[in-house]
Amino acid sequence: AADLMPDDTEYLATLSLALMATDRIEEALVAAHDVAKDEEANAIALDSAADVFEQAALHHAALALLERAATLAPDNLAIAFNLARVRKFCGDVAGARASIEHILALAPGHILAMAQLSELREATADSNQLAAYHHLFSRVQDPGLRLRLAHGAARECEALGRLDEAMTLFKVCKE
Repeated sequence: AADLMPDDTEYLATLSLALMATDRIEEALVAAHDVAKDEEANAIALDSAADVFEQAALHHAALALLERAATLAPDNLAIAFNLARVRKFCGDVAGARASIEHILALAPGHILAMAQLSELREATADSNQLAAYHHLFSRVQDPGLRLRLAHGAARECEALGRLDEAMTLFKVCKE
């Protein structure tokens, strides 16, 4: 199928995802490698090919593509979050934290980024997100997002020695 549109990198990236979804791993990787070789590939194509590499446990190859994608689309929150996740997986905690802080600078209430930041650094009295967690917690109705908020806030409360507050947040989530 790649022979039909060999110069369309976005098509190749989508094809690689489809092939991976149907367990045609070798073909998916060939298409993802073709995307990676294209110096003019756009950020979305690079992100898609990185997803294929991640699924194949080729995390450093995924990281290289996500670094390129983030350079091309620095304000794309999904790409920045994927980059943070892969950086963390590859052991670059400082890089992951920088990506998450970039997301929070663009979207201060990004719940997934807030929760990730709570895992990447130790909260201190001078540097924590508790006020933001409490602000969002009172407004978010989705049980899954409330649980993520409670978990992130609880990690910060624990670091600050405020264990009763952490337990209260988890009890509210159960209700």
